[in-house]
Order: sequence, then C-alpha cells, then structure tokens
Amino acid sequence: EPYAVPALGGGFMAMRHDTLKAAGAFDDGMPKWGLEDTEICIRYWLLGYEVWTAPSVNIMHYFRKDRPYSGVQVKHVTHNVLRTALLHFGQSRIARVVKALQERPEFSDAMSLTVDTDVWCRRAELNARRMHDDDWFFAKFANCCNV
Repeated sequence: EPYAVPALGGGFMAMRHDTLKAAGAFDDGMPKWGLEDTEICIRYWLLGYEVWTAPSVNIMHYFRKDRPYSGVQVKHVTHNVLRTALLHFGQSRIARVVKALQERPEFSDAMSLTVDTDVWCRRAELNARRMHDDDWFFAKFANCCNV
C-alpha cells in the first residue's frame, strides 16, 4: 500500500502538471547536484501538498556513461543543505544545521555561495504561501526519522 514519506529521491518522483506549476519545480538556487530532491519534497509538504511512495511500483533508471554532474564539489552540496535549511526551517533548526556544518572545511565557501543568492526573498515568498511550518513537518515524521 502507498504511504506518506518525508522525501523521495529525484528519480522516483512524478507529479501532476498543475501541482508542478503551482508549487514549482526544482529550486533554481541549487545549480549543482545534491539535495534538490529533498528540498522540493519539504517545500511541497509545507505548501500543503503530500509526498507518497508506492512500494509495489518498479522504477527503471537508465544510467549514462558520462554523468552530467561534472564539477560538483562538497561545497555545492553543503550550499544546498544550507539553502534548504534557510528556505524552510525556523531559527532553532537553522542554528542546528549551521552548528553541524560549521567545522567542515568547505563551510565558508558554501555559506558564501548561499548568502549571495535570492535565498531571503525566496524564503519570504514561500513563508507567505505555506500551510505548515517545519515543526509540523518534523512532528509528522518523528516516528520514521531521527529529528
């Protein structure tokens, strides 16, 4: 039986066109690979949509010889983690994310990549539209995730 999940990998996603138009596609502020699938799932939940998995469905994923993700560095993935937190989390969770990442060598570069973007305008736009906050999201999935 299908059931609700906090997030899905990008290769396992399908959504209605009207939902994609209303809630948006992958975040343009994440130009490099890493966590964009998690961000879109969190965004959809907070905007009032749901993310479900159907375990009985088989997904085929075709792998390529050459990966289109050349040039991805740890700082880009760290930037995406920071951007996700800044877009969707309250102050206490943002502080926890920053604390968890701040000792990493790539943290300064990732933070520079993050603050020089539209993250604050995008956060305000999403906050004005959302139906739930991050406390609701983490409470909803507390039994399946270490939050």
